[in-house]
Amino acid sequence: MENKVSVLWWNVHNLRDADHAARIVSHVKEADPDVFALGEVVGDAAYRHIAREFPQYSFYMTFGKQAQEMLVGVRRTLQVFFSQRTEFQSGNEFLRPAALITISVGNPPLNILFAHLKSFQKSLDLGYRDAFFSRIGRLKVTLDELSHGAARFVICGDFNLQGMNYLQQKLIKPEDELRHIQQVLGEESILFATPSHGLTWCNEPDSKKEAALDFVTASIGTTLMDLGDEHAHYQVRVAGWPLYPEGSEERIDFLKNISDHASLYFEVLY
Repeated sequence: MENKVSVLWWNVHNLRDADHAARIVSHVKEADPDVFALGEVVGDAAYRHIAREFPQYSFYMTFGKQAQEMLVGVRRTLQVFFSQRTEFQSGNEFLRPAALITISVGNPPLNILFAHLKSFQKSLDLGYRDAFFSRIGRLKVTLDELSHGAARFVICGDFNLQGMNYLQQKLIKPEDELRHIQQVLGEESILFATPSHGLTWCNEPDSKKEAALDFVTASIGTTLMDLGDEHAHYQVRVAGWPLYPEGSEERIDFLKNISDHASLYFEVLY
């Protein structure tokens, strides 16, 4: 049997109350990941709602002056070191810090960086996102040194690659920003994983505005399992609203009452 760590990332769209938390819990339990990270949770109430439903997990949370935090749950059978990476805030303490977990499985250990990047399409927003990815290279050098070779390194989350508008003109399209980030990470031997669905966000139930905002990337030498079949090959299973037909009651309910983001599930071999 192959040894693997299963991981789920999900922007849960302002997790606040017990009713919303119950539906989040149901979705996460269906995936049954060893590690899960939830973006856009708010304060201690979110922790209480989630933690009591997962007694077999240890929990870690980012904190700061930002309105939203990130909650990370790790199955207690795994030995983990957690750190809040404030350098990815680029000096803006109101931005969300990234969360880095190092899991002691295999050799070298597995590092996973969960991130929720700056949204919107102004030049400053684009700059913060660009600065984030430029810092990835420095972190990878440090992890490589600690691993005495090539580190196993995964970066995933809501990258918010939305391009840039200036003077009411879209000077940089989202796909152009994506290509740039692919090149930047590629120079560090970090590649984007293939998802089962390309779109992960929808702004409203009755709107056709959709986008690819959530991604999983991994350093060369970090093996992500193929979760597909003979008809399609992919390394990231996208679940949630994209699985339902456009206009269906299930899709509208998911977008209105659970999240406007899909969840991302993947498995890392060790």
